[in-house]
Amino acid sequence: MSSSARVFLAILLAVAPLPAVANQSEVVRIDIEELAGPGAGVTSINNHGTIVGAISTVVGAPNVPFRWTHARGIEFFLGDSPGQATAINDNEAIAGVLLDSSSDFSSGFLWTRRNGVVHLGKFVPTAIDNRDQIAGQCIEVLSRPRPCMWQDGVITDLGNGGLSGGAFDINARGDVAGQCEPCGEGLASAFVWSRRTGVAPLPSSTGSALAITDATGINHHSEVVGFETEAVGGAVLTPARWTSAGEIQTFPQFQGTFVAINARGLAVGRYEVPISADQFVWHGFAMTRHGHVITLGAGIPVAMNDQGAILGITVIDGVPHVVVWFVEPGNRFEP
Repeated sequence: MSSSARVFLAILLAVAPLPAVANQSEVVRIDIEELAGPGAGVTSINNHGTIVGAISTVVGAPNVPFRWTHARGIEFFLGDSPGQATAINDNEAIAGVLLDSSSDFSSGFLWTRRNGVVHLGKFVPTAIDNRDQIAGQCIEVLSRPRPCMWQDGVITDLGNGGLSGGAFDINARGDVAGQCEPCGEGLASAFVWSRRTGVAPLPSSTGSALAITDATGINHHSEVVGFETEAVGGAVLTPARWTSAGEIQTFPQFQGTFVAINARGLAVGRYEVPISADQFVWHGFAMTRHGHVITLGAGIPVAMNDQGAILGITVIDGVPHVVVWFVEPGNRFEP
């Protein structure tokens, strides 16, 4: 299940009616009232509609990991331990980081109802699949982060120790997407890793030695999304998606990035909308495989599930609100 922690319910579940605001003809938006306020941050939503992230229970206190469901509301499954839940799978296994307040060092964790907390040490999770395979980064003091994967207590360094970067999403087969350097044709390259092929850098649209690409999401068909830019000219981000064959398509009409892609090939991202000469606000958008674009309005999408529910943040009357957008027919909260 993808997560976009770096930016910085139940779906098809019988629930009571919730307020919905359609800001485009194709879009329904659900406001999660319990998570409104400046202290809430969300990172991931699974196919049952469970949301995870971090929230501060007291003004000025550190954020603590939480899970949210419509039936049970907010649950602090690790008590008041400071940290963040970064990803959740369909089995309700949750990965994230815990903060050691005495050293400001984060360490990874995996939580399940059966086993409780498994400490992952210097491995920091970003995404988890339904086999509890976790994509993330190996982070060590005085060393650059490296793309890694964790499974059953074993950490695999995806670049065999020779690459810096991170692994940011993982699909059902255990294929991983992320960014690595040095690899590929530019300064930093999006990549896909599999046990069969190892690290396979993905191309930029220009082939420039100054190109920077990053993969933020991968689906079950090994379609990949992210962005590209260059290390010159103000570093304008352009959303990019790669086919399962590794061919790139970019969307220069948007200044932003994709953050996730689901099994149906629906990609979601955000783009800048200028409001003055030196200010902009983020707007969300979704795009089908065939290039049909759906605008979500003002807000920052961070994750999406395979049912077409898009998790994000928007500001309502000056207050940050956690919202879920629906853009595909048949995917709604039903009474």
